[in-house]
Amino acid sequence: MTTMPVQSAPEPSSPARPNYWVGFVLNWFLPGCGFTYINRVGWHFGWMGIFFGISMVAGLLSALLPVLGILGGLLSIAAFVAMHVHYRNTYAYEFAPGTILSPVSNGLKWGLIVAHGILGFLIPLSIVAAVLIPNLLGARATAQKYANQAYAQNVYKAVAAAAATDEETSSDCLRGMGSYQVEPTSEAMSCVADFSDPSNPTIQVAFRNGQEIQLP
Repeated sequence: MTTMPVQSAPEPSSPARPNYWVGFVLNWFLPGCGFTYINRVGWHFGWMGIFFGISMVAGLLSALLPVLGILGGLLSIAAFVAMHVHYRNTYAYEFAPGTILSPVSNGLKWGLIVAHGILGFLIPLSIVAAVLIPNLLGARATAQKYANQAYAQNVYKAVAAAAATDEETSSDCLRGMGSYQVEPTSEAMSCVADFSDPSNPTIQVAFRNGQEIQLP
């Protein structure tokens, strides 16, 4: 009687270990993400918290004394170097021969990394926007204010010239003052000229931004 050899069940293949340099680059651009890449999600959030705390301390130091902001920068650099050393040691421990791997699902892993990347882009962008947009709007409002003042000055000069030459003019100075014309502006809503005293005419101009100018 011939016996058939018993074949042993194939051993389950161990999951491939992540590329060291991919995690290193992730940590460089998105601090902490390299740890999620090598299945250490906890340290991803840990280093995010460390860098957030350092940024808060640096901000407080700068507020107290600007020169102390240098100390905050040095703390950030030290933490950045320490994170990469920690990453190297963690990678060596996590993927040492004989270590049983506990991989994180790719969906969760890359979901966290992408979310970090989006937040890392949106948060600085929102801070820059919060600073720049009010300044830009303020600059535009200031420029419009000076443009309105220049327009009112030109209208007053035309009104004064028309009054001095006894030209027939309208009290609505948006329509022009005889032969003394002023380039119209869409910002002016109304313009009233008073010629009751030809030697000293007055104007009152109202603009769309709420500004009112009376001359002289």
